[in-house]
Amino acid sequence: QYLFIMGVNAKSGGAAEQALMGLSLNGAAVAGDFLCRTPVSAEATSLCVAAPFSLAQALNTAVCKYRSTNLSTAGFQNRFLIAVKYQNI
Repeated sequence: QYLFIMGVNAKSGGAAEQALMGLSLNGAAVAGDFLCRTPVSAEATSLCVAAPFSLAQALNTAVCKYRSTNLSTAGFQNRFLIAVKYQNI
């Protein structure tokens, strides 16, 4: 078991847009339930989310992926990803 903690300072490109960040494990699609989402606004927002995952492979990859909800450009700064291994919690 791992607890993944990720965060970002994100800013959407327009008032009707959201900036999104999610976690991709071992090349899989981003887990939608754990996306960091900015409010629908052009303001910068600091986001942090924690999510538990089980990883069965001996070697694993964890990658943060970013996108916006429309064609405007979103900004992502001060990104971090921390993985904490734990058992029997």
